[in-house]
Amino acid sequence: MYTDKKLVINKEIVLRKEDEDAFLYDPDTGGVSVINATGIIVWEGMTQGKELHEILNDLKKEFPDISETDLKNDCDAFIKNLQDLHYIEK
Repeated sequence: MYTDKKLVINKEIVLRKEDEDAFLYDPDTGGVSVINATGIIVWEGMTQGKELHEILNDLKKEFPDISETDLKNDCDAFIKNLQDLHYIEK
């Protein structure tokens, strides 16, 4: 689990919001990833320099009906995906 870490994003990645979803664009590879509202909160939190426990608190406020365990698991899976894409440092 990543909840005690502050992760560093790749500054080249561009976030573009579209209605409820958003796109992360990597100009180096031309890769595009679609992210949902949860992903937007996590990405924006990381760009603001928040630690992951702070981002999880933001998620809990935004999605009070989702269990903390599910939010943590979703956040961890999203972060692993971002690391695999080299959108954030490992």
